[in-house]
Amino acid sequence: MEVVAIAPAVLAMSLTAFPGSLKPPFLVYYRKGGISGLIENLIVYSDGTGIYRSDGEEIRGKVNGDTIMALEAVLNMISKRGFSEVSPRLGAVDFLYHEVIFPGRGERFAWVDEWASEVGLPREIRALTKLLDYAISLITGAKWVNLEESSTAYLRMRASLDGLVVRDGATLLLEVSVACSSEVEISYTLPTLDSPDVKIESDAEISVNFLRVEGRTIDEGKRKLLPGRRLNVEVSVELKEVERGLHWLSVHFPPKAPSIEVSLPFVIV
Repeated sequence: MEVVAIAPAVLAMSLTAFPGSLKPPFLVYYRKGGISGLIENLIVYSDGTGIYRSDGEEIRGKVNGDTIMALEAVLNMISKRGFSEVSPRLGAVDFLYHEVIFPGRGERFAWVDEWASEVGLPREIRALTKLLDYAISLITGAKWVNLEESSTAYLRMRASLDGLVVRDGATLLLEVSVACSSEVEISYTLPTLDSPDVKIESDAEISVNFLRVEGRTIDEGKRKLLPGRRLNVEVSVELKEVERGLHWLSVHFPPKAPSIEVSLPFVIV
């Protein structure tokens, strides 16, 4: 599938043809491609007005001030990195093409899905993509979850955080599910207060409290995840005097290397 970039000026003009009282937009986002031939547009104004278009339909709604602040913070981080645009790797097909215009700074960022990119994308781009999806969900009323997944030949891990844009001092619920997809059991150390079933780390200061653990077997001083079984863990994560901006929460299983890992972004405003 050939993906053709739309010139920024043309895109901005086509997406901002609205009453003068709403101009200029804070952010313009364009996404297209994939197997289904997706075409989406998002416009967010500084007063919180949001306009989302997909498949010829238009929905208007509101994006809250905290989310706008989070978007601006991450966009500023991407700008400071000097990031502008990346292209798909040779032979990649059925990926999504993303383009963001940031009129307040006169800047434009463009990328493709990370798996199809010719170079590794900055982590901030992954966070920005999540923030844009979250903003769309606020406008459309669709359910959205801050979710990441990862897998190896023998394990599949899924982790979700019940927040993306939060205030300092908030407590978040982290849910982790790990499935053993091999025919061999996964054996690891017996749980203690200092050695829980999953290891949780963050670049922010956090306090972790394990609420629920289900699905593991304890045998002869070892924890085991049996073939076909699923380990489910619920954790409360309290943010403690965290600096504003983008942060990451990482989950590892088993707690000691080698392990599978997922990382979830959150933005303090």
